[in-house]
Order: sequence, then C-alpha cells, then structure tokens
Amino acid sequence: MLTRADHLRLYVMHHSLHRRQILVSALEPDHLGFDAGKLTEPPKGIAVPRDPVRAAATVERRLMPAINDALATVHAAVDTALASPDAAEKVDVSLLWQPDGPPTAITNHPLGAVVLQRHWFHYRPHSGDFRLPDGTAHDAAVQCAVRAAAHLGRLGASVTVAHASTPPQPAGLTVARPLDATPSPAPKSR
Repeated sequence: MLTRADHLRLYVMHHSLHRRQILVSALEPDHLGFDAGKLTEPPKGIAVPRDPVRAAATVERRLMPAINDALATVHAAVDTALASPDAAEKVDVSLLWQPDGPPTAITNHPLGAVVLQRHWFHYRPHSGDFRLPDGTAHDAAVQCAVRAAAHLGRLGASVTVAHASTPPQPAGLTVARPLDATPSPAPKSR
C-alpha cells in the first residue's frame, strides 16, 4: 500500500493472470469519516507494467485524474449539502478537550465530518473520532476548535463542548494522602 501525505492510499498487488503487470487501485480515504462511495462512483483500478517508471507514468495519466474527479465530486456534493438550511439541523458534533493532548471530536453526520476536516481535524478509523494532529500547539488547537465550532454553529448544527473526565479509580484502591497535612509556617521576613 502506498500512502500520500493527504491520506490518499493506493493498493498495489501482483496481477495473477499477467506476470508482467501490477494492479493498482485507490482505496477510499479514511480521513473523510463517511462512505464517499454513496456520493460518487469510485474510480476503477488499472493494470500497469512492472517497470516502475512506466507504472508511475500510467498511474499519473490514467488513475490520478479519476481519483481527483471522484474527490471533487464528493467535495462538491458536500458543499451543496452544506448550503441546504435543513441539512445542518441533523448534524451533531461533540468537541472533547483532552487533558493530555489536542481536542477530539465526534459527529453523527458526513457534513460534520467535512467541516471538522476543513479545520484540520483528522479522522481516526480505529477510534471513530476526529483529532487534531499530535504536536499541535495549545493555542493553535484552541483556534481550530473554536473556528470549527463557530462554523458548525453558523450552519445551524448542534455543537457540544466538554472537558474529558479523568479516568475512574479502579475499585478497591484509595488515594494516598500525605501524613502531615498541616501547612508549614511561612518564612519570617527580616
């Protein structure tokens, strides 16, 4: 599998019927957070020669335009849906501030997913949520979250913001307290 910086993935495998060819097809981007195949016909895979230079040229000439057209169709459909006043009423987004890193977001609707992506949130398929990239500065994370919430609010979406709770203590454990809880006296000034 080949992955590009914008999360586009190409699946590459040997062609079982023709030894001198390789099959290449695009995988649906995980970062969309919804089934894009419902909005457009996915591009079909192609057979390319085993020669890497010729294969790359064939993929660039035949497969990449189809992928770009499909993504443009998805984005255009989402933009049209975002312009509909009724669509945003169905969108619920929860922003959760994490104590150990950037905020996460959960949405019930593809339109919420697209708005979150436009504000730098990335979909994480293993957890089913959106998160700003690790290493995002605190101030930048706050700006992204505030802008995403404002954008969703302007569209009429329901936005909930909360702090992540600390994990519960396992049963049977008590929190240790200091032996001497009395404060020490303040030093005297001379």
